[in-house]
Amino acid sequence: MWLWSSDAELMSMMTNPNDGPLLGRFNTDCNCIYSVSSDGTVPIWDLRGNQISLISGQSQRFPEVAFSSDGDFAITTSENGMARIWDLKVGKATEIEAHDDEVYKATFSPNGNLFATTGGDSKIKIWELNGNKVLETEIQNQAPHIKFSPNRNQVLIGSADGSVQLWNLDNNVVSHFEINLNGISEIQYSPDGNHFAITDRDGVVGIWLLNGQQIAEYSVHGSFNKDWTLIANLQRNPLSNNHFLDLATVYTTSNLDELITDACDRLTPYLMNNPDRSDEDRALCGLPPLEQTTTTSD
Repeated sequence: MWLWSSDAELMSMMTNPNDGPLLGRFNTDCNCIYSVSSDGTVPIWDLRGNQISLISGQSQRFPEVAFSSDGDFAITTSENGMARIWDLKVGKATEIEAHDDEVYKATFSPNGNLFATTGGDSKIKIWELNGNKVLETEIQNQAPHIKFSPNRNQVLIGSADGSVQLWNLDNNVVSHFEINLNGISEIQYSPDGNHFAITDRDGVVGIWLLNGQQIAEYSVHGSFNKDWTLIANLQRNPLSNNHFLDLATVYTTSNLDELITDACDRLTPYLMNNPDRSDEDRALCGLPPLEQTTTTSD
Protein backbone atom coordinates (compact mmCIF):
# COMPACT_ATOMS: atom_id res chain seq x y z
CA MET A 1 0.00 0.00 0.00
CA TRP A 2 1.40 3.41 -1.01
CA LEU A 3 0.89 6.83 0.60
CA TRP A 4 1.03 9.80 -1.78
CA SER A 5 1.09 13.52 -1.06
CA SER A 6 -1.40 15.91 -2.67
CA ASP A 7 1.26 16.89 -5.25
CA ALA A 8 1.68 13.23 -6.32
CA GLU A 9 4.89 12.60 -4.37
CA LEU A 10 5.35 9.09 -2.99
CA MET A 11 5.71 9.51 0.77
CA SER A 12 5.89 5.92 2.04
CA MET A 13 5.05 2.31 1.26
CA MET A 14 3.33 0.08 3.79
CA THR A 15 3.02 -3.70 3.77
CA ASN A 16 0.94 -6.12 5.79
CA PRO A 17 3.24 -8.13 8.08
CA ASN A 18 1.10 -11.22 7.48
CA ASP A 19 1.08 -10.76 3.69
CA GLY A 20 -2.71 -10.64 3.42
CA PRO A 21 -4.46 -8.36 0.93
CA LEU A 22 -4.87 -4.80 2.23
CA LEU A 23 -7.84 -2.45 2.29
CA GLY A 24 -6.35 0.88 3.39
CA ARG A 25 -8.25 3.59 5.25
CA PHE A 26 -7.50 6.97 6.81
CA ASN A 27 -8.86 7.63 10.29
CA THR A 28 -9.16 11.23 11.46
CA ASP A 29 -9.87 10.19 15.07
CA CYS A 30 -6.43 8.69 15.60
CA ASN A 31 -4.74 10.69 12.81
CA CYS A 32 -3.47 7.39 11.45
CA ILE A 33 -3.73 4.97 8.55
CA TYR A 34 -4.92 1.43 9.07
CA SER A 35 -5.79 -1.50 6.88
CA VAL A 36 -8.04 -4.48 7.24
CA SER A 37 -7.07 -7.70 5.52
CA SER A 38 -8.49 -11.07 4.59
CA ASP A 39 -6.62 -12.77 7.44
CA GLY A 40 -8.23 -10.52 10.06
CA THR A 41 -5.09 -8.55 10.94
CA VAL A 42 -5.24 -4.76 11.26
CA PRO A 43 -1.85 -3.03 11.04
CA ILE A 44 -1.84 0.65 12.02
CA TRP A 45 0.62 3.28 10.75
CA ASP A 46 1.29 6.93 11.48
CA LEU A 47 1.17 9.40 8.60
CA ARG A 48 4.90 8.89 7.94
CA GLY A 49 4.31 5.23 7.22
CA ASN A 50 5.73 3.87 10.50
CA GLN A 51 3.79 0.95 11.93
CA ILE A 52 2.66 1.89 15.44
CA SER A 53 0.44 -1.05 16.35
CA LEU A 54 -0.97 -4.35 15.12
CA ILE A 55 -4.35 -5.90 15.84
CA SER A 56 -4.34 -9.65 15.29
CA GLY A 57 -6.20 -12.78 16.23
CA GLN A 58 -9.48 -11.71 14.63
CA SER A 59 -11.75 -14.49 13.40
CA GLN A 60 -13.56 -12.25 10.90
CA ARG A 61 -12.19 -11.35 7.47
CA PHE A 62 -12.05 -7.57 7.01
CA PRO A 63 -13.40 -6.68 10.48
CA GLU A 64 -14.91 -3.30 11.26
CA VAL A 65 -12.61 -1.09 13.35
CA ALA A 66 -13.36 2.03 15.43
CA PHE A 67 -10.73 4.23 17.09
CA SER A 68 -10.95 6.54 20.10
CA SER A 69 -10.16 10.20 19.49
CA ASP A 70 -6.81 9.97 21.30
CA GLY A 71 -5.80 6.89 19.29
CA ASP A 72 -5.16 4.82 22.43
CA PHE A 73 -8.09 2.41 22.05
CA ALA A 74 -9.84 0.54 19.26
CA ILE A 75 -12.91 -1.67 18.97
CA THR A 76 -13.11 -4.54 16.50
CA THR A 77 -16.30 -6.36 15.54
CA SER A 78 -16.97 -9.98 14.66
CA GLU A 79 -19.58 -12.22 13.09
CA ASN A 80 -20.00 -14.32 16.25
CA GLY A 81 -21.38 -11.54 18.47
CA MET A 82 -18.08 -10.76 20.21
CA ALA A 83 -16.35 -7.38 20.29
CA ARG A 84 -12.79 -6.66 21.36
CA ILE A 85 -11.61 -3.58 23.23
CA TRP A 86 -7.96 -2.99 22.27
CA ASP A 87 -5.49 -1.03 24.36
CA LEU A 88 -3.19 -0.05 21.50
CA LYS A 89 -0.41 1.14 23.82
CA VAL A 90 0.16 -2.36 25.16
CA GLY A 91 -1.33 -4.35 22.28
CA LYS A 92 -3.79 -6.30 24.42
CA ALA A 93 -7.53 -6.79 24.10
CA THR A 94 -10.53 -7.45 26.34
CA GLU A 95 -13.27 -9.50 24.70
CA ILE A 96 -16.94 -8.93 25.51
CA GLU A 97 -20.06 -10.75 24.45
CA ALA A 98 -21.68 -7.78 22.77
CA HIS A 99 -24.63 -9.23 20.83
CA ASP A 100 -26.53 -12.45 20.18
CA ASP A 101 -25.78 -12.13 16.47
CA GLU A 102 -23.19 -10.44 14.25
CA VAL A 103 -21.76 -7.15 15.54
CA TYR A 104 -22.31 -4.69 12.70
CA LYS A 105 -20.68 -1.46 13.85
CA ALA A 106 -18.85 0.13 16.75
CA THR A 107 -18.23 3.81 17.41
CA PHE A 108 -16.65 5.86 20.20
CA SER A 109 -18.08 8.88 21.98
CA PRO A 110 -16.13 12.11 21.34
CA ASN A 111 -14.31 11.96 24.68
CA GLY A 112 -13.48 8.27 24.21
CA ASN A 113 -15.02 7.19 27.54
CA LEU A 114 -17.91 5.28 25.95
CA PHE A 115 -18.50 3.26 22.82
CA ALA A 116 -21.63 1.93 21.15
CA THR A 117 -22.29 -1.26 19.19
CA THR A 118 -25.08 -2.38 16.89
CA GLY A 119 -25.86 -5.99 16.06
CA GLY A 120 -27.97 -8.40 14.08
CA ASP A 121 -30.15 -8.90 17.17
CA SER A 122 -31.68 -5.43 16.51
CA LYS A 123 -30.14 -4.04 19.70
CA ILE A 124 -28.15 -0.90 20.42
CA LYS A 125 -25.73 -1.09 23.34
CA ILE A 126 -23.47 1.49 24.96
CA TRP A 127 -20.42 0.43 26.94
CA GLU A 128 -17.65 1.73 29.13
CA LEU A 129 -14.07 0.91 28.18
CA ASN A 130 -13.87 -1.70 30.95
CA GLY A 131 -16.68 -3.65 29.26
CA ASN A 132 -19.48 -2.57 31.58
CA LYS A 133 -22.77 -2.06 29.74
CA VAL A 134 -24.47 1.26 30.56
CA LEU A 135 -27.41 1.18 28.13
CA GLU A 136 -29.27 -1.37 26.04
CA THR A 137 -32.27 -0.79 23.84
CA GLU A 138 -34.04 -2.77 21.14
CA ILE A 139 -35.42 -1.22 17.97
CA GLN A 140 -37.87 -2.56 15.43
CA ASN A 141 -35.40 -2.88 12.58
CA GLN A 142 -31.76 -3.88 12.40
CA ALA A 143 -29.59 -0.81 12.87
CA PRO A 144 -26.20 -1.33 11.24
CA HIS A 145 -25.10 2.30 11.71
CA ILE A 146 -24.64 4.47 14.80
CA LYS A 147 -22.75 7.68 15.62
CA PHE A 148 -22.33 9.80 18.74
CA SER A 149 -23.01 13.51 18.34
CA PRO A 150 -19.85 15.64 18.80
CA ASN A 151 -21.38 18.10 21.27
CA ARG A 152 -24.47 16.44 22.74
CA ASN A 153 -25.25 13.31 24.73
CA GLN A 154 -27.05 11.78 21.79
CA VAL A 155 -26.56 9.00 19.26
CA LEU A 156 -27.75 8.88 15.67
CA ILE A 157 -29.05 5.49 14.54
CA GLY A 158 -29.53 4.46 10.93
CA SER A 159 -31.65 1.37 10.26
CA ALA A 160 -31.62 -1.06 7.37
CA ASP A 161 -35.06 0.14 6.22
CA GLY A 162 -33.83 3.71 5.73
CA SER A 163 -35.27 5.14 8.94
CA VAL A 164 -33.18 7.41 11.17
CA GLN A 165 -33.57 7.91 14.92
CA LEU A 166 -31.92 10.38 17.26
CA TRP A 167 -31.64 9.09 20.82
CA ASN A 168 -30.34 10.68 23.98
CA LEU A 169 -28.40 8.62 26.49
CA ASP A 170 -31.43 8.40 28.78
CA ASN A 171 -32.89 5.94 26.25
CA ASN A 172 -35.42 8.42 24.91
CA VAL A 173 -36.15 9.02 21.24
CA VAL A 174 -35.55 12.68 20.37
CA SER A 175 -36.72 12.39 16.75
CA HIS A 176 -37.58 9.74 14.19
CA PHE A 177 -37.88 10.23 10.44
CA GLU A 178 -37.53 8.50 7.08
CA ILE A 179 -34.93 9.43 4.48
CA ASN A 180 -35.61 9.66 0.77
CA LEU A 181 -32.52 7.73 -0.34
CA ASN A 182 -31.74 4.17 -1.36
CA GLY A 183 -30.97 2.76 2.06
CA ILE A 184 -28.02 3.67 4.28
CA SER A 185 -24.38 2.72 3.84
CA GLU A 186 -22.80 5.37 6.11
CA ILE A 187 -23.81 8.12 8.55
CA GLN A 188 -21.71 10.93 10.01
CA TYR A 189 -22.07 14.17 11.93
CA SER A 190 -20.84 17.58 10.89
CA PRO A 191 -18.07 18.98 13.14
CA ASP A 192 -20.50 21.42 14.81
CA GLY A 193 -23.03 18.65 15.49
CA ASN A 194 -25.89 20.60 13.90
CA HIS A 195 -26.09 18.51 10.72
CA PHE A 196 -25.62 14.92 9.71
CA ALA A 197 -24.90 13.24 6.40
CA ILE A 198 -26.07 9.92 5.04
CA THR A 199 -24.56 8.05 2.11
CA ASP A 200 -26.94 5.62 0.42
CA ARG A 201 -26.21 2.37 -1.40
CA ASP A 202 -25.85 4.23 -4.71
CA GLY A 203 -23.27 6.62 -3.28
CA VAL A 204 -25.65 9.61 -3.10
CA VAL A 205 -24.84 11.85 -0.11
CA GLY A 206 -27.56 13.85 1.63
CA ILE A 207 -27.26 16.43 4.43
CA TRP A 208 -29.96 16.94 7.06
CA LEU A 209 -30.72 19.14 10.03
CA LEU A 210 -31.35 17.39 13.35
CA ASN A 211 -35.11 17.90 12.92
CA GLY A 212 -35.07 15.69 9.82
CA GLN A 213 -35.15 18.47 7.21
CA GLN A 214 -32.92 17.69 4.22
CA ILE A 215 -30.97 20.72 3.02
CA ALA A 216 -28.53 19.33 0.42
CA GLU A 217 -27.83 16.34 -1.79
CA TYR A 218 -24.73 15.32 -3.76
CA SER A 219 -24.90 12.63 -6.44
CA VAL A 220 -21.36 11.44 -5.81
CA HIS A 221 -19.52 8.52 -4.23
CA GLY A 222 -17.69 11.00 -2.04
CA SER A 223 -16.30 11.74 1.40
CA PHE A 224 -16.02 14.96 3.40
CA ASN A 225 -12.85 16.67 4.51
CA LYS A 226 -12.45 17.16 8.25
CA ASP A 227 -14.14 20.59 8.50
CA TRP A 228 -16.94 19.73 6.06
CA THR A 229 -16.06 22.47 3.58
CA LEU A 230 -15.46 20.10 0.65
CA ILE A 231 -16.68 16.73 -0.54
CA ALA A 232 -14.30 14.69 -2.68
CA ASN A 233 -15.38 12.32 -5.43
CA LEU A 234 -13.08 10.06 -7.43
CA GLN A 235 -14.43 9.89 -10.99
CA ARG A 236 -13.40 8.08 -14.15
CA ASN A 237 -13.02 9.80 -17.50
CA PRO A 238 -14.86 7.47 -19.92
CA LEU A 239 -12.78 8.69 -22.86
CA SER A 240 -9.30 8.25 -21.41
CA ASN A 241 -10.16 5.71 -18.68
CA ASN A 242 -8.12 7.85 -16.28
CA HIS A 243 -9.40 8.86 -12.86
CA PHE A 244 -9.61 12.39 -11.49
CA LEU A 245 -10.59 13.89 -8.14
CA ASP A 246 -13.61 16.19 -8.22
CA LEU A 247 -14.10 18.58 -5.28
CA ALA A 248 -17.49 20.16 -4.53
CA THR A 249 -18.29 22.84 -1.96
CA VAL A 250 -20.39 21.66 1.00
CA TYR A 251 -23.23 23.97 1.97
CA THR A 252 -24.91 23.84 5.38
CA THR A 253 -26.92 26.35 7.40
CA SER A 254 -23.64 27.75 8.72
CA ASN A 255 -22.73 29.13 5.27
CA LEU A 256 -26.08 30.05 3.72
CA ASP A 257 -24.78 33.48 2.66
CA GLU A 258 -22.04 31.76 0.67
CA LEU A 259 -24.63 29.45 -0.90
CA ILE A 260 -26.85 32.36 -1.93
CA THR A 261 -23.89 34.27 -3.37
CA ASP A 262 -22.75 31.27 -5.37
CA ALA A 263 -26.28 30.60 -6.66
CA CYS A 264 -26.80 34.25 -7.66
CA ASP A 265 -23.48 34.31 -9.51
CA ARG A 266 -24.76 31.44 -11.62
CA LEU A 267 -28.29 32.81 -12.07
CA THR A 268 -27.52 36.47 -12.81
CA PRO A 269 -27.23 36.15 -16.62
CA TYR A 270 -30.47 34.17 -16.73
CA LEU A 271 -32.37 36.62 -14.49
CA MET A 272 -31.08 39.68 -16.34
CA ASN A 273 -31.99 38.44 -19.80
CA ASN A 274 -35.18 36.45 -19.29
CA PRO A 275 -38.30 38.65 -19.47
CA ASP A 276 -40.44 35.81 -18.11
CA ARG A 277 -38.89 36.14 -14.65
CA SER A 278 -40.47 38.58 -12.23
CA ASP A 279 -38.78 41.54 -10.61
CA GLU A 280 -39.29 39.76 -7.29
CA ASP A 281 -37.08 36.91 -8.55
CA ARG A 282 -34.41 39.38 -9.59
CA ALA A 283 -34.59 41.14 -6.23
CA LEU A 284 -33.60 37.89 -4.49
CA CYS A 285 -30.14 38.37 -5.98
CA GLY A 286 -30.09 42.13 -5.56
CA LEU A 287 -30.73 42.82 -9.24
CA PRO A 288 -32.67 45.87 -10.47
CA PRO A 289 -36.05 45.50 -12.22
CA LEU A 290 -35.88 44.58 -15.86
CA GLU A 291 -36.67 47.62 -17.96
CA GLN A 292 -39.87 47.09 -19.90
CA THR A 293 -40.17 48.54 -23.37
CA THR A 294 -43.43 48.78 -25.14
CA THR A 295 -43.44 48.83 -28.87
CA THR A 296 -46.45 50.39 -30.48
CA SER A 297 -47.33 50.18 -34.07
CA ASP A 298 -49.83 52.04 -36.13
